[in-house]
Amino acid sequence: MFRSHHRDHILAQFEHSLFSGLLAMHWGNARFDRPALDFERFARGVALHDWHYGPLDNHPLGDYDHAEWQAIVERGVVMHYDDPITDAVAKRHLRRLIGTPETQDIQTLLDRLNERIAERRAQTPYSDADFEWADRITRFCDTVAFNLGFENLGWHKASVHARRDDDSETEIAYQITSEGTLRFEPWPFSLPEFGMPLTRYESSGYPDRLQPIVTFVRCIAAEEAGAAE
Repeated sequence: MFRSHHRDHILAQFEHSLFSGLLAMHWGNARFDRPALDFERFARGVALHDWHYGPLDNHPLGDYDHAEWQAIVERGVVMHYDDPITDAVAKRHLRRLIGTPETQDIQTLLDRLNERIAERRAQTPYSDADFEWADRITRFCDTVAFNLGFENLGWHKASVHARRDDDSETEIAYQITSEGTLRFEPWPFSLPEFGMPLTRYESSGYPDRLQPIVTFVRCIAAEEAGAAE
């Protein structure tokens, strides 16, 4: 779960994942390619990348011990989606988060995860490079949703590959405001603007006593090219 740095609110991992999926679902335009993967199934994998946390997790990011983290990783490795593309997209995200294992237990989990990723990719017509390219978009969507979860207000930057046949990176700046508006420069999405209702909860009593706060999060293009300066 995410404890806001701006107010006494909490955002569950599941809600964070749904917002990530919203960004992925609208990805792509004349300047930014979509992945080679079947697009709907790719976007579903982004939307479900943290499903193993459950709908109302009580795991404060940055504030749980190794045993708790290992249990969360274990659930992610075991989690199985029927569709191999959805499953591989979600599991590649988890593999990236694990990074370099610090214990043998995590290394063992990583080995199992790599085996499952390879098995699921083999059940699709796509290459490992196709999935790796798409994972840059997954990472971008997750990073934006991560900063939104903490309400890290202000401007941030992240990079993606804009073209499937070009390994160069394109930097995207995005601003998070206290009103729930996100501005992007350049604009990497297919619609001129979009959004969704986002449910946070009052920290007091969570998760046993839920006090929801629903706001509409709106994604728009920055008003001018120099807005991020």
